[in-house]
Amino acid sequence: MKTAVIAGFILASPVVFFQFWRFILPAMTDRERTWTILFVPLSVALFLGGIGFSYFLVMPQSLHFLMAFGGENFTPLLSMESYLEFVLLMILPFGVIFNMPLLMTALSLAGLVQGKTLKMGRKFIILGSFILAAVITPTPDILTQSLLALPAIGLYEISLHVMGLLERARNRRL
Repeated sequence: MKTAVIAGFILASPVVFFQFWRFILPAMTDRERTWTILFVPLSVALFLGGIGFSYFLVMPQSLHFLMAFGGENFTPLLSMESYLEFVLLMILPFGVIFNMPLLMTALSLAGLVQGKTLKMGRKFIILGSFILAAVITPTPDILTQSLLALPAIGLYEISLHVMGLLERARNRRL
């Protein structure tokens, strides 16, 4: 049943998002429409990139760790439900975290955050990334947690760079 609900949500999501877009479109200004047309495809691409990164690079490492965890004395008993739940819990956080540069850029464009402020908190972001990775990942191994935390830190640095470029361009216009 859980698999059917998840598959139904995935298959229906393009129609739901299209209807949502049609609903909010009349209330948007031309500038908001321009930014939305730019950000939505980029967000989908980043989300799919995060899912692909997780599925092709992180999942094999995690499954290898879990299968070898008990050694030769234990035989893993996998069910389809537990496997699908594990896969979803593994790939969805990567899709969400890969959208961090887009979110930080949008917050910067809205004037809610500044790059120099976020640069001062870099050490807290690094620590927080590893703590969040330890909580989010369903496996206890440090490799899987590092494979989530290190891209998050890299994406944070990319976000800071993009925000710096946007702030310099904004200052030149003023």
